[in-house]
Amino acid sequence: MVKEVRKIIFDQQDLVEGMLNYTQRTRRVMPSRARITGFDIQKTPDRGISLKFNFDDPEVEKEVILYQDEIGAALIMQCKVQEIPLPRSASKSLEADGDSINLVVAMDWRQQKK
Repeated sequence: MVKEVRKIIFDQQDLVEGMLNYTQRTRRVMPSRARITGFDIQKTPDRGISLKFNFDDPEVEKEVILYQDEIGAALIMQCKVQEIPLPRSASKSLEADGDSINLVVAMDWRQQKK
């Protein structure tokens, strides 16, 4: 089986930008007066990868957590914004890697010929 695998690595800046674009487009509520100072990437057995945002305003107590399906949608949207081509038929998955999240794109070329 011939398979192609690409890994698109999103650093902190691109990851936050992608998540902010996603939350704006999906009308997810983010604290309007607080800036994101960072985030925590967590792996959980039940929900996969999640992102918990940290804010610079101590009065902001609201936690904003995005789960794996939302993160995947946000990263695919970010690829479109940055004009990074993604094959529609390829399988896509996420992997946490330190302070970044990777979008892994895999395509089985034999299935493409059918």
